[in-house]
Amino acid sequence: MSKIQEVKAKVEAGKSKLVPGLVQEALDEGSSPVEILQAMVDSMGIVGDKFSSGEIFVPEMLIAAKAMSKGV
Repeated sequence: MSKIQEVKAKVEAGKSKLVPGLVQEALDEGSSPVEILQAMVDSMGIVGDKFSSGEIFVPEMLIAAKAMSKGV
């Protein structure tokens, strides 16, 4: 799994303590900031879809948003 995919997965899972380190690792490997940001936006889209379908609720959505903010 690429670092960008790891960032995407950890944001979706709300792992805010892991996201900043993974973002830095992705940057160190040569990923562009735009690619990383797009992966995080994509993962929040997945979170939004899960919220819309009732699979997750507001607390999980907020946790994912916090993880994304830590990565930015």
